[in-house]
Amino acid sequence: MSWGCHSSLGNDYPRNGTNVWGGASAWWIIETLESFNGWRDTGQGNFTQWFSDEGFGGNTYTNYENTPVGAVSHTDEPLLPGIQDASLYFGLWASGKNFAICAWNSRNTPYFQAVGDPFTRR
Repeated sequence: MSWGCHSSLGNDYPRNGTNVWGGASAWWIIETLESFNGWRDTGQGNFTQWFSDEGFGGNTYTNYENTPVGAVSHTDEPLLPGIQDASLYFGLWASGKNFAICAWNSRNTPYFQAVGDPFTRR
């Protein structure tokens, strides 16, 4: 979980080399607090950057190996009360629940979007 572009990471943080996953970091999920991270081109970090071949240190030769398996995002400004419940989202994931259960139960806004394989579990 991150403030994403609202932090020192900048707008293109998924692809600019700031955050690079490696080692045994497979099967991970993401949540950020960007207002419009559910849009394709927002000037903020968004789900298309997260799931790109260059996301989080990947490149066209690694076949998306650093991308998340699931992400929660917003299609409109959720304000802080509408941000997903991170403790529930990540807590359910850590307990072995599938992505659909984690994402849906963390939802706090009608402007919610879940992207990923619903049946994936940690």
